[in-house]
Amino acid sequence: MIPHTQHTLYNTHTHTTSGHHLEERGEHDEAATHYKKAIKIDMEHGPALSNYANLLWSHFQVCVAVCVALCVAVRVAVCVA
Repeated sequence: MIPHTQHTLYNTHTHTTSGHHLEERGEHDEAATHYKKAIKIDMEHGPALSNYANLLWSHFQVCVAVCVALCVAVRVAVCVA
C-alpha cells in the first residue's frame, strides 16, 4: 500500500467521487475504472470498495458472494486488474 499522504488521500477521494458521479450518469464502465484506480492507490479505502462492490452487483450482476469477498478481503487481485 502507498503511504498515506495528503496527495494520496486526495487522489483516492477524487477517483471515488468521480466514480460515484459517473455511475449516477449511467457510465458504469468509466465508474468502475475510477473505483479500481482508488482501490489501487489504497486497498483499504472503504468507500471505493463499497461503491465498486455495489456497482458490480447492481450493474454487472456479479455474484453477491464475490462482492462480499471484495469488501472483506481487500487484497483481491481482481480489484486492481
